Amino acid sequence: TTILRWITHVFAQTMWSHSGKLALEENHNRSFRIPILIRIGEFVEWLDHHKTGTLIDYIGKHTWFSQHYCPDDNENVFKELIYSGHALILLDGLDKIHYTKRRSEIIELVKKFMDEYLRAPDFISPFDDKIFEDMWFDNNFVETQPLSKFGGNQIIITSRIIGYNFHPLDGPFIKHYSLLLLNHNEARDFIKKWIVQVDERILADLLTERI
Repeated sequence: TTILRWITHVFAQTMWSHSGKLALEENHNRSFRIPILIRIGEFVEWLDHHKTGTLIDYIGKHTWFSQHYCPDDNENVFKELIYSGHALILLDGLDKIHYTKRRSEIIELVKKFMDEYLRAPDFISPFDDKIFEDMWFDNNFVETQPLSKFGGNQIIITSRIIGYNFHPLDGPFIKHYSLLLLNHNEARDFIKKWIVQVDERILADLLTERI
């Protein structure tokens, strides 16, 4: 959750500053997509009231900790960004679906969304089989573009490892990464920076309110 929020913040800040490149590291600039951050748990709650709804239906109407992600009059903007292939969709908390059957249903909805809206420029789906590469495309195979290039939406999905393997998202072009635990020194530094920033924010708010 923290990493997805950080990605959203950095990408949105880049867009807000009208910068054409995103500097993640020194001398390492990348083109950026518009981040769309979604809590899967809240998507599930929305589906309880919209039985035939899909993920694309939810985007634009979605919430973050029960707060509207965007004003109602802008809800179609995110859909248009997805239709035109300029979005980075961030789905947080696949493991938050506690019922096995329900998780299977959500996985299928996510797969349908990916199959339709995350196709490469040559219309290859994340779930298409690589064995057809030579047969169909005569060695001119093009995968979904990396962030350094424009050319299609991308998606990042987070989940705890426990329970994920019962309903994994598998496909020839889907990559899995595990985050390492912080060691003692890293955890200490993280907490120290966190506390300092919270302290500065509280102080700024108090000064603003003249308290």
